[in-house]
Amino acid sequence: MSKVRTYQAEGPEVTQLKQQDQALIPLFDTVGDLQVVGFDDPFHCLMFFILNQQISLKAAKTLYERVLAHDIDTPDRVIATPEDTLKALGLSKAKRTTMRSVAHAAATTWYTRIDTLRREDLEKALLALPGIGPWTVAMFLMFYRFDEDVFTVGDLGLRHALATVLNSPNMSQKAMLLRSKQWAPYRSIVAHYLWAFREGPNSHL
Repeated sequence: MSKVRTYQAEGPEVTQLKQQDQALIPLFDTVGDLQVVGFDDPFHCLMFFILNQQISLKAAKTLYERVLAHDIDTPDRVIATPEDTLKALGLSKAKRTTMRSVAHAAATTWYTRIDTLRREDLEKALLALPGIGPWTVAMFLMFYRFDEDVFTVGDLGLRHALATVLNSPNMSQKAMLLRSKQWAPYRSIVAHYLWAFREGPNSHL
């Protein structure tokens, strides 16, 4: 199952963002009301974005559905599934290693408190796992915890969309990150709107 968050183009969060950065007004007006679909299971969320690493969203969805179709949908089942089976499903060695590291982490104390763990502690715990980097952590925060103040220049789609919206094709990642601070505490909302602008609504599920 999934969970949903809806943002309205005239809602309080978007209205505040329009005031904080008027250059984003056309973005919000073009996209309109937005429904963000996330995950209600932390392991599924991590698994999806591990599969999404270094490949397109469309390919990740196909791979994710293939894995679920083989009932590989819990930490125990990931651990129990032979390497050859995961490889045959299309998972690279790096993805297999990372998925197994997350599956084993599911038995640890911090994981059992994943819903209430402080963001700083959660980021530290996730980044300590092999194959989990800042981009995957950001996706988890946005699509499982629905943290509204996350922005990552590690996402190519976000960079391209922001450069288009701001009409600044040569904008550096450093400049983008600096600009994103202007949108606090709703940076994630801008990110969701940028994805929708570039890829269409419900761009991650």
